[in-house]
Amino acid sequence: MIKVNTDKLKQKKIEELDGEYQPQFDELSKALGIAMLNDNQDVINDIKADYQLLKQEYQTKREEILND
Repeated sequence: MIKVNTDKLKQKKIEELDGEYQPQFDELSKALGIAMLNDNQDVINDIKADYQLLKQEYQTKREEILND
């Protein structure tokens, strides 16, 4: 019984985390598309670096939830 409640709580926390981070990933994706259309390699590199940092932050928080 407690295991089920814990799993549901973790799932809810992950859904909240996804809701927080997905708009940021979407914004970076749009910005990357525009930078690619403009063939602006400096901006493309900056966006890729921002994406990697955001992805790492998201994955760290997700792991904390799963291992809690």
